[in-house]
Parts: sequence; structure tokens; C-alpha cells
Amino acid sequence: MVQEWGVVRASLRQQLVLPGAGRTAGAFGSNWATDMTLYNPSDSPTQTEVRFLPNGASLRSCFLGAPPAPFCSAVAQLTLAPREIRLVPDVLSSLFGLDNQTGALYVTPAIGSAVNVTSRTYNKASNGTYGFTMNGIDVFTAAGPRFPLTFSGAFEGSNFRTNVMLTDVSGRGTEVAATAASPNGTSATEAVTLSGPASGQTQINGVAPMVGISPADTGALIIRPNKGETLASVFVVDNRTNDPTFFPPDIPASVMRVIPAIGHLDGANGSKFRSDLYLFNNSAQAKTLTLQAKLWDVPENPSTLQFTLLPFEARVIRDVLLTAFGKTGIARLRFTAQGSTNDTSVRVTSRTYTIDPSGGTYGFLMPPLNSFQSGGPGDTLEILGATLDPRFRTNLGLVDLTGFPGPKLARAKIEIINDEGKSLDSFEVGIPSAGGMQINDLFHGRSLPESTKPVLIRVTTIDGMIGAYAAFVDNGTNDPAYVAANLASRE
Repeated sequence: MVQEWGVVRASLRQQLVLPGAGRTAGAFGSNWATDMTLYNPSDSPTQTEVRFLPNGASLRSCFLGAPPAPFCSAVAQLTLAPREIRLVPDVLSSLFGLDNQTGALYVTPAIGSAVNVTSRTYNKASNGTYGFTMNGIDVFTAAGPRFPLTFSGAFEGSNFRTNVMLTDVSGRGTEVAATAASPNGTSATEAVTLSGPASGQTQINGVAPMVGISPADTGALIIRPNKGETLASVFVVDNRTNDPTFFPPDIPASVMRVIPAIGHLDGANGSKFRSDLYLFNNSAQAKTLTLQAKLWDVPENPSTLQFTLLPFEARVIRDVLLTAFGKTGIARLRFTAQGSTNDTSVRVTSRTYTIDPSGGTYGFLMPPLNSFQSGGPGDTLEILGATLDPRFRTNLGLVDLTGFPGPKLARAKIEIINDEGKSLDSFEVGIPSAGGMQINDLFHGRSLPESTKPVLIRVTTIDGMIGAYAAFVDNGTNDPAYVAANLASRE
């Protein structure tokens, strides 16, 4: 079975989870907070419950008749107007009056309704913020005992720490077996059992030594649920900058996948972006993987690289565009593993980052697009999580997913929607065939008024097959956060 990570819009009652929420001091002098953005895509008002559950607590205890714990009152009822986009800054403080807490946000609209939700969790530094974004995770995508989860980029070596969050959505509690795979294909230790409370979440900090990974080692993490239904999330933090990267579970390379952008280039404000590629073979047999890199703005045939992954090998290719393909700039990366489409053992993901003068890094996850993140003619992709705040800039990436370049441009309509659901701006663009483009500082470039209000970016395909994403960049730190696009429901 190939499992994709999307939002189930037609479930009996939608429930979305944001595992990485907090307002607390952390390791290495970090100071964390979470902003949340909600979007009601309906033409009718929507009642939505937002609940915060601290790590280690069980939601079941709030409904068993015993005197409720204090955390049971951390719940708010919100009414979202038709098409409203609402930003809730520092959500634990502003919505619940909480401090020194980490945990999960549960977002549950009324039966028959659906919302979209995105969060940004960040460390506050003297010159700005370092953070990550995540889309709300639908509880229907939770993994059970027959569905192991892998995280190819879980362990990044010296000066990084890796934290794991396990969220139980079964109501029975969760138990998983965790192992690590190394570059030579061996498991560092026997499986380590990790568990979490019923209808609750647990956070395991510094998981590397638990699974036998030394501070200098790279490797992949494998989570095998033994009990309950689990949402698992991995957060990798650079100790030098306290910049976090959120890694969702890998998706398999059993069909052709596309990472929209890998880069080796200099950017704005002195940034120098590089991309590392993480590969993992979760199989006892060697597997052959094919990579194809095609520069965004050059009418060339893709450069192809084929190699073998050893059984259970977890490999990192640093600065992959330059070291593996000898190219600079920005490229689209396509990849697939040879074999049956039922063979889901090979996993690939990437991280794009820049290096500061001290050697620390800050950047963002750039995963392969899943089946909900590209669209053909008439399809619309929506990107939720950007604002018009002048402290940030938003870069929009657009990629044509055609296999090989042709004479015809892909075309898309870009529309920017304000917090009341009204159009602020729209325009059309042409995208190089089998290539891509980035619209830098989109909102300033379109002369939109500055404010702290949230916006929605819509990308509607006119010609071609198009993938999209946004990078929400802090101008003070140059730290980018990846904001995923998702298919909008057709009306």
C-alpha cells in the first residue's frame, strides 16, 4: 500500500492535529512560540473547536467523570466567517493564556464542515525568528501496526539534535518500536520501545543515543507501530542556530516522484543556499534508484544518475546539485526506484539551507510532492501560511512536472486572497517546460499593502502539470520556512 499524507475533507467529522505546538524555553537558549492560521473554504460560517493538549496528558481523562485536570479547559470555540482566513499569533498565550507548555493542537470543525489549518513554530532570536511550518495532519492518515514509518533525514550528524513526537489517535495509547539505519546498512541497536498516552502525545527529546546513533552519525529512523494508531513527527534542530526542520514520514519512490527544487546558489541578504538529499532503502535487498536533475531555467535534457542502495542503507548526498550533477542554480529533481509499484521500500527527501559564518545552518524541508500537491488544467493549489507582514518575504516556487522539455510553456493563474476571502491581486505566468521559476518577494513585487494579516495564495493550472510551494522567509535571519501547496476541492 502506498500511503500519502493529505487532508480527508469528506470524513464524518474532520479532526486535524498540529503536533509541534508550544510556548516555552528550550535547549541551547531557545525560546519557542507557535502561530496558527485557519481558513474556512466554505460560503457558510463554520464553528471550529481548537484544543491544546500538553505532552504526556491524555484527552480521555477529561471525559471519564473524574475531576478534570487543568489542561482540560484549554479549549476554544471559534466561529469562522465564510471564506475567512484567521491568524492566531502565539496561540498558546493568546487563545489559552498558557506559558511554559509544549504539546499538540487539535482542530475540529462542526460535523459536515471542513477547515484548513497551518502552524508556524519558531525560536525567537535577537535578530528575528527561526522556524518551520506544518499543515494540519488528518487523524485518518495515522499509521497502525502494519504500516511502518520512515524518516530518511532524521539524523544529520554533528551539532544537530533529533526530537520525536508520537500522537495517539486511537484512544488506546500508542506503542512503537524505533530503530535507526546507518550509512552501511546496519541497525545501531535493537529496537527501542517508545510509548504515548491514550488520546495524547509524548515528546522524546534527543532520540539519537536511544537508538544507538553517535553525535557524528547520520542515518534514518524507522518507527514501527505495535499498538494504537500513531501520528509520528520528527524535528531536527541545529544546535548552533536553534533552527528546526520538521520531517513528516517519508513517501515511497515506487512511482516517479518530484522534489520541486534543489539548489546551489546565492540568495538575497547574503544567503548561500545548498540542498542535501537523504535516501533510505528499507529492504533486505539492494535497490536501484534513478535520479534526474533538470535546471529550472535551462532548456536541457535532464541529467541522469543511477546507483544502488545497499540493504537498509541510509545515505546522505551533501550539496547534491553540485556534488552529484556538477550543476549550480536551481533544479527540479525527479526520482524513482526500479521494480514494482507495490515495492515501497525506497524513500527520498531533502533539506535546503544556508550556512552562517559560525558554520550553523538554517533552512527548510523540501520533500517530494505527494498526490495532493500538483494539478493539471483546471486544478487549483492553495498555499496557506503566508502573511503581508513586512518583517517577512514570501517567495513562490512553480514547477512544470512534464518529464522532458518541449516547446510549449506551462501556464498558471496566480491569485492572492485576503483574510476576508476577497481577491487582492491576480496575474498569469508562463513556466519553462520541465523547468521552474521562483517569484521572489511576491507581495512587495505586486505592490500589495503591508500588514500583519494572513493571505491565501492560489495557483490554478491553465496548461501543463504544475507543482507549487512557498518559502516564507524572515528578513532578519534569512530563515526560510517551507509552506506546502495542497489541491483545493472543486466547487
